[in-house]
Amino acid sequence: MRKITFLLLSILIGLQANGMSLTIDNLEGTAGSSTAVESVETSGEHMNLPVPPVINCPMDVVASTDPGACTAVVNCADAIAIDPEDGPIPVTQTMGPASGSMFPIGVTIIEFEATDSENNTVSCQFTITVTDDEDPIAVCQDITVTLDASGNASIVAADVDGGSSDNCGIAILALDKTDFDCDDVAGLQPESTLYGADNAGNYFSIDLATGAATVITSSFNNPPIAPCGPGVTEIVYNPITGVAWGQSINGCGYGFTFDAETGNITSGAIPTIGGAGDFQGAEVVGNTWYVAQTTTQSLGIIDPGTGVITPVGPFVNASTMRGMAYDEATGTMYGVSGGGFGGANSDFGTINLATGEFTVIAGLPEPIGSIEFASNGLLYAGVSGGGNGGDMYTINTTTGVASFIGSNGLGTPLSGLMNVGFDGTVTLSVVDDSGNFATCDVNVTIIDDTAPVLTCAGQPSSTDIMTNGSFETGDFTGWTAVDNPNPFIPWGVYMNVGAPGLGIPDATPTDGTWLAGNGFDGEAGEAILYQDVSIDPAALGATLTWDENIDYDLDSFCAGCSDRIYEVQVRDLSDNVLEVLQQVTAVANTIDADNTWSSLSADLSAYAGQDIRIAFWQQIPDNFSGPAKFAVDNVALNVDTSATPLDVVLDANGNATVNAAGLLLAIDEACGFTVTVPASSTESLTTTFAGGNGFNGNMFDVNVLNDVTFQSFDVHLDPGVT
Repeated sequence: MRKITFLLLSILIGLQANGMSLTIDNLEGTAGSSTAVESVETSGEHMNLPVPPVINCPMDVVASTDPGACTAVVNCADAIAIDPEDGPIPVTQTMGPASGSMFPIGVTIIEFEATDSENNTVSCQFTITVTDDEDPIAVCQDITVTLDASGNASIVAADVDGGSSDNCGIAILALDKTDFDCDDVAGLQPESTLYGADNAGNYFSIDLATGAATVITSSFNNPPIAPCGPGVTEIVYNPITGVAWGQSINGCGYGFTFDAETGNITSGAIPTIGGAGDFQGAEVVGNTWYVAQTTTQSLGIIDPGTGVITPVGPFVNASTMRGMAYDEATGTMYGVSGGGFGGANSDFGTINLATGEFTVIAGLPEPIGSIEFASNGLLYAGVSGGGNGGDMYTINTTTGVASFIGSNGLGTPLSGLMNVGFDGTVTLSVVDDSGNFATCDVNVTIIDDTAPVLTCAGQPSSTDIMTNGSFETGDFTGWTAVDNPNPFIPWGVYMNVGAPGLGIPDATPTDGTWLAGNGFDGEAGEAILYQDVSIDPAALGATLTWDENIDYDLDSFCAGCSDRIYEVQVRDLSDNVLEVLQQVTAVANTIDADNTWSSLSADLSAYAGQDIRIAFWQQIPDNFSGPAKFAVDNVALNVDTSATPLDVVLDANGNATVNAAGLLLAIDEACGFTVTVPASSTESLTTTFAGGNGFNGNMFDVNVLNDVTFQSFDVHLDPGVT
């Protein structure tokens, strides 16, 4: 009655305000029931109150994309509308695609309306959610990579992608290894790169054949990040992102990231939250980080950036889950938990990643702290206690049989294992926007086909006398830089330099990772970058080489400004200019922004025996007359010197022994070398004629194809012949 009373009171007040009266006929109903007002009268006129229809929409719909498509064909019923006076009335869809249409991935709102004979309109909505559950198709192609002269090479995912695809498009293409060096050359790569950690703060590599540990650092989370104890309960590596994670010990609920090669911690304490924050086992599948939560004994997914853990489900049939390892070949997650199966110290089995359920395969003879697949495809396990801490086993994934291979030699409980190895293959991971992923393996052949460059005793040599000419120290070691007042971009060693937002593109290095540069603008004045060198008086020649990149806009911001000048100069140490080797004029009211590197050279042989200053000098005549950039890289001054003879002193018997190393002044070789010297031999020259050469006065012709040494040469003449 409250609703109808309020409604009638509102109508009454409105009518009275307009000088009208209200009479109610046939008000029926009882408490707790709906009350219908058949009619009201106002000033003797009959008026009907509107009664809207009732409309009901279907339940929300969730559907997966159709195979090979990023949409789903969804069929659903229309809404149903009933009016108290008209009965069932038609409905009209006013929002969203019609039933049977292709619905895009995500949430689509469907709306229906119905209008009765008295123009009363009602509406309702429901949603159709389409999810992409289809994995990408990963296709790989093998690759051969040649190391550069420094013994390094790198690849990107696109280099080995053989046409991977996904129904909704690929979001991430990633490789678990992109950089290669001499250790990766076939026959040179290390047998294993399985890493381990214990609860005493040791981080080490493990020999797969013996289990022996080589300690990398004894300060792995020791002293610990606050508020945790030293050591870790688990380590895990994501090959897609290259991020390594360590979980702190003592139940503190914090983790950290670290460098996989050095063990150096690269972040502060990251709280692991969401239910109980601690975990012991962890493994990365694609780009998803699975963890075994300690307190709740459940499987979860952690965001390594925030530490937030999303629960998946409890480990049914398991006690304390201590380690997890994923087999990419079979798509199986294996786990090892506290004992229980037949009185074993640990149970080994499989984990359902959708529910967390643990299925035991076999019991293990030792309390295992962590498991991990290594580069050789075998599953390794480390003992965490029971007096045999640090013992290493391999586990047969079919039978669960553990085979002892040796101890790591540290005698401490092993708490974490992870693999960052290279066995001649890399893994390409293909991930879509929904997190679905697929992988394939690529055979990578690393080749070193750069021959050593030898400088031998007794031959001319060429030496670069510039210091830090490519700025690969990351600073101005060996150089002096002086800025103009209030520079647009100060002199610096950069990975790139420019002002893209002002139309001046970034320059990137031509040699290595770094270059030197500035903004070639600012307040009026001079800027200079220089290095002093001494050229050997005995130099046969001296050649300066360098790369330069100059861009400027003296038009957009320049009104009546002057030209800017850049020069490469030879100066004496008193700063007197001896020679201008290169000059560039940035002409007022012009733009040059092509981001082009120029490789230049100049002959400095005339300065042999002198101390000179190599200067990159700029003159900026006006204040901030237009953005610009100057970059220089790969500066070298190669000085040629004459041969230095190798003096060999014979002993009393007329013999001398020369060490092979003494024959080589320098060897430029990135991947190592072996020096060998051919063994000497004694040969005799004989005639094919029984009586000598057969003719007086004739001699042997000796054709020498290689260097030979004649220890003795006997000439026998016929009697009486001189």
